[in-house]
Amino acid sequence: MTGDGIIDWEKFVPLFRETKAEHIVTEHDNPADWRRFARRAIEHIKALSL
Repeated sequence: MTGDGIIDWEKFVPLFRETKAEHIVTEHDNPADWRRFARRAIEHIKALSL
């Protein structure tokens, strides 16, 4: 789940800001509760000010 895995999201924030990208896509192969996954992913991305 976004923010719970091994990816250091904070490290990538400056790199995201250097791109022209307008979207961030999060992915989970088979979440038990997709609504919970989406909510937590959005909260984590907002906490990073993205």
